[in-house]
Amino acid sequence: MTNNEIFKDIPNWEGIYQVSNMGRVKSLARKWSPRESILTPAVSQDRYLKVDLKANGRREQVEVNRLVALTFLDGNYVAKGLVCDHKDRDRQNNNLSNLRVVTHRENSQNTCNSRNLIGAYKRPTSGRWRSAIHINGKVKHIGDFDTAEEASIAYFAMANLERKLTGTCQYENGNI
Repeated sequence: MTNNEIFKDIPNWEGIYQVSNMGRVKSLARKWSPRESILTPAVSQDRYLKVDLKANGRREQVEVNRLVALTFLDGNYVAKGLVCDHKDRDRQNNNLSNLRVVTHRENSQNTCNSRNLIGAYKRPTSGRWRSAIHINGKVKHIGDFDTAEEASIAYFAMANLERKLTGTCQYENGNI
């Protein structure tokens, strides 16, 4: 443990698990396990670090970045429709200084794959470009495309259709 590392109880797992501002998760001492232990995260298919949290018949596999954000940044960010973003785009760098809570749109703009094309991101599993839009708090999948440009064009076509149907242009206000 480094001198700057601070551990805090994870919301809804108080007294059982803690996460640090450096992105490490530990299990606290309990009746059947009298010592604290640092959990070894698994790497998910989409390259995020995940840990298994278990207690009282409950089990959850959770991304470490989400635990850090819930504990240190905003315990309500998911309910607000926000997401946790890695500033440096490294999904395994879960240091608090590298994380921020943002809108889906801000998150999609922070990608080296999209070359700053809104609504386009590269799917790590298939290598294809995906386009999706957030309308009224819901994600609408538009499609998968061969290029980032095609995905971004599809995004704006859907945004313009939404504007014609509703008379508003939500994406200009940052609501999508």
